[in-house]
Amino acid sequence: MEKVVLNGKMFVIRSLSQGDLKRPEIFLDYINSLILDQEAMISFSEEKTIEEEKAWLANMLSQINSSRTRIFIAEADGLIAGEAAVCLCLERRQHVAESGVSIIKGYRGYGLGKYLLQKVIDIAKDELVPCPKMIRISVFSSNDVALSFYQKCGFRAVASIPNQFEFGGQSIDEIVMLKSV
Repeated sequence: MEKVVLNGKMFVIRSLSQGDLKRPEIFLDYINSLILDQEAMISFSEEKTIEEEKAWLANMLSQINSSRTRIFIAEADGLIAGEAAVCLCLERRQHVAESGVSIIKGYRGYGLGKYLLQKVIDIAKDELVPCPKMIRISVFSSNDVALSFYQKCGFRAVASIPNQFEFGGQSIDEIVMLKSV
């Protein structure tokens, strides 16, 4: 656990842990706030239940124990403000790790996303087994903020896959972005 001040705001950054199984409601509030936030543009479309969130937490902790996944949580003001994850792909793709960052409304613009993304990239190189050679990100083609953010962080768009998401009554292309590590 570490405390970091970003643009005048204090955040506690920590790894997902077994203790989080006792607090699934804060994770449920976090994911459901992102699902309802039209600016977030995440792939989930239906609000989650407490049972689904408990199952997600247990699954993620199992993957963390296998040294294939790392998840960082950023807390502020008693809430989960952001989350970043990195997970190794399987089999012939195990040299690739998939990653993603999400920040809830009210905590964007502090530099938290950049901080968390760099943290998961660093930890991927140090702790995932085997060590990934590249990080893969998937972004809605209409999410100009995310596309710009990841480009500034050294990712490059390598593919556009048509009609991969349904969002706001429209089909949206998926942009695949990669960064060598």
